[in-house]
Amino acid sequence: MGVPPMSRVPATPSRTRLDEARTQATPMSYILTPIAVDLGQITAALGSRNQSLFDTLVEEFGDDFPQIDDLVPEDDDDADDNESEEDADATPAHPSTHDALRQLLFAEPYDPAVAFKYAYALEYVLRHFGDELTNDHWFSMRWDWAETVDQALAAAGVPANTFRVVNHLMTRGAPVPIPEPDDFPAIGHLRRAEIPAALQALRAATPAITDPEVAPAVAEIINWLESCDSTRRDLVCYYA
Repeated sequence: MGVPPMSRVPATPSRTRLDEARTQATPMSYILTPIAVDLGQITAALGSRNQSLFDTLVEEFGDDFPQIDDLVPEDDDDADDNESEEDADATPAHPSTHDALRQLLFAEPYDPAVAFKYAYALEYVLRHFGDELTNDHWFSMRWDWAETVDQALAAAGVPANTFRVVNHLMTRGAPVPIPEPDDFPAIGHLRRAEIPAALQALRAATPAITDPEVAPAVAEIINWLESCDSTRRDLVCYYA
């Protein structure tokens, strides 16, 4: 598996907040990336102190680390305006993405101030053990597109507690304990045991979804769930 495309990581030094992505007048476009993965493998890897796995992940994804490290926590961004060089030198550095990955695998203490680094580090672990699924209808998308699809699902009778794009695949959070980012990336998931009910509800709703843009997007989600169901894996999604 290759390094995630550069466009998946926000390119500006300070990250756009999720609430701004939801409400700004000209919303920016991001990518919803689905990963089919056995979360049992992820749970076993985190805290395993497996040096060989760590080395493999660094080799596989290390070229992507610098662009993650260039992202600045908002608190640090604000502090920079009022901090002298001497004060900055005295401030302990936050962990790098390399450090965050190591902390995940070696059960070392986390730094919540850079929660986004742990989220991206976790994504590398997910990608290593899992498979990224096709997302032709969820590429270069705005937040309100997910809400539009959810409205169609609700109108077609899909129960909210069974499946929603926003609540399950974008804002539910990571499937394993890590510091929760208050900005990007947004993370969601469906566990293996939840997939059959979601799949059944979406299949039943399909005839009622006739919008020419929404229908293929829902069909693609069904493909994700079918892929996970047939291989007995979980679904984890990143929105960034």
